[in-house]
Amino acid sequence: MYESKDELLEALEFGSVDSESEKNLDSKFIKTKDFNDFLNPQKALILGAKGSGKSALFQMFSKYEDSARELAHLKEDEVLIVTGTGFNDMKELQTDDFSKLLKQEDADFDRIWELYIATKIAIKLGQEGYYTGENLVEFYKQAGLMEDFRILSILRQLWGMVIGTPMQGLDIDIKGVKIKVGGRYSLDTQDMLTEINNTLAYENLDCWILFDKIDELFSDDYQKRKLCIESLFRIYLKFINRFPRIKFKIFLRNDIWSTLEFVNKSHISDKCVELSWSENSLLEMLMRRVLNNETVMEYVINETGLDKKELLLSVNLKTVFYTIFAKQVYKGKREATVISWLLARITDGLGGRYPREFINFANYSKEEQRTEKYDDNCLIGGNAIKRAFNKVSVTKCDTYLSEFPALRAHFERFRGKDTAKYTREGIGDLMSGLEPKGDDMIKALYETGMLEAQHGRASADSSFEIPKLFRVGLGLVLRGRP
Repeated sequence: MYESKDELLEALEFGSVDSESEKNLDSKFIKTKDFNDFLNPQKALILGAKGSGKSALFQMFSKYEDSARELAHLKEDEVLIVTGTGFNDMKELQTDDFSKLLKQEDADFDRIWELYIATKIAIKLGQEGYYTGENLVEFYKQAGLMEDFRILSILRQLWGMVIGTPMQGLDIDIKGVKIKVGGRYSLDTQDMLTEINNTLAYENLDCWILFDKIDELFSDDYQKRKLCIESLFRIYLKFINRFPRIKFKIFLRNDIWSTLEFVNKSHISDKCVELSWSENSLLEMLMRRVLNNETVMEYVINETGLDKKELLLSVNLKTVFYTIFAKQVYKGKREATVISWLLARITDGLGGRYPREFINFANYSKEEQRTEKYDDNCLIGGNAIKRAFNKVSVTKCDTYLSEFPALRAHFERFRGKDTAKYTREGIGDLMSGLEPKGDDMIKALYETGMLEAQHGRASADSSFEIPKLFRVGLGLVLRGRP
């Protein structure tokens, strides 16, 4: 039983914007309309801005596989799930050979990706007990994945090649083409992939391999990162026909996708899921986190008169939300509701509104409420919400300064300006002397979501407006309400 609003305020938990550090993510995860699209085996590219929920979806299948399978109705004897974050997640092999390969100036990313994929899937197959194929069995033995290794008749000749040789573990050769084991026998990557595909076909399994955080590869070398990610998509297109049992799910930021150039990129357009969030999805996401606390749930039930099972029904989300937050920032019959006010201030120039900013808004509002008087029918009042907006905007822009270093100087040019509306020519004049410039510069700014086209012509428009989300953080000096 709660005794005061101070106690309830401190009990409020809106969670972290970082899904990796979110505790019990599986109990807070919600199925948006994009979830079923993601489950389509033909969908290979999952696009979204930073904070749009890509990593949360990835983490569900990586850390909470049982819960993810239950949500998705995926049976273990139908789909094998493998997750990867790109070359540094190979602790099973205890080798730094991937790092050595990647540091080469002429690194062959196509071959390195094939090697990485073959190794990741081989390890998972071994862990699940699928010991078939001479190359795979030898791989498991040398990787220490088969404690009870039995020499099957079909493998006697192969084993004779390495028996008696001191165990040396796995040794990826310097060209990234083969995996050398036992000092004598080499496993060819293509042979391994063929055996993997054949094993999957024999077991009537598909393997989904999910890739996340590939945008963080070579964070200090953007050209190398571009080449590396382009290579992954080439491999995907190659695998479609050659290894059809291996299904890719690549999580990537929209802005990075738009910069990639590779043959047949257009062939992926119908294999893409772009993450988006409706008003109800955002409300459910936030309220599901809030109601994880029993004390807060008791308060909400008392305030609404709803049964516990009814709290997260779509029709009741706003009722539940307004037991936590005030109904308006500015009071008055013609003033916007808090939900409308918030959504208008977390929407970027591309129309995207995402969990990251919504969660930040909630957490900063809680902080601000600690120095405010309580309203009668909620825990967080309008003044606290209003003051939180400045922090949300500053956080968003600070994040962009690190994510888009090539545009850092461009962002700074807006500081101190007294308008949020600019013509195309006006932006060009403002950014004079900077690179990128001209059409490339406007396209880059537009694709970050920092510019909203005023006539529906995307980056080719003649006039733009900076969305409310960015104005304070960019240092605009504007009259009137934020």
